[in-house]
Parts: sequence; C-alpha cells; structure tokens
Amino acid sequence: MVKVAINGFGRIGKLVFRAIIEKNLKNVQIVAINELGSLESSLHLVNFDSTHGALKTKLYKSKKGIKYNISIVCFNSSDLIGNGLVLPAGPLREQISNI
Repeated sequence: MVKVAINGFGRIGKLVFRAIIEKNLKNVQIVAINELGSLESSLHLVNFDSTHGALKTKLYKSKKGIKYNISIVCFNSSDLIGNGLVLPAGPLREQISNI
C-alpha cells in the first residue's frame, strides 16, 4: 500500500485526487492534503469540476478533513523548507500512522 499526501489542492492536486478515486486504485491511499484555501471551497471544486463534470463518489467534510469511504486528514501549512513541506509536529504524523 502506497500512502500519498497531496501538497497543494489546486488543479493538479485535485486531478491526482480524482484519478485515484475514480480509478479505485486499491494499492494507493490518500492520507493527507495540505491546502491553503478553505476546505469547503476545495470540496465544492473537486465535487463539481467544470471540465471533468461531477465526481461520482460523494465527498463530505469531517472534523479532520475529507471523508468518503476513508478519512483524509486536511491541514493548512505554508511552512516550506528546502526540499519539501514540514509536516505539523506530532498530531498529523500520529493520525497518518494510525491509518
């Protein structure tokens, strides 16, 4: 199982997310999304894409992020260091390790 965290939920992040869900990839699990925009806006945009149409799988907002048949942790971090994102200490790592 490959666990994926998406850094940025713009056009490309949403398309990767959509592709994994629509193709029902059993060996890939999205565990986290880092997005600076609002979760409500991101959910609406991925659910109702103007180019690709409505997503057949319904996504819902949960306390920690997005839920469909699994829970995906969403966070908002703009701290970038050298070669990548610095994940928030403790809580996110604990949540991902529990998935």
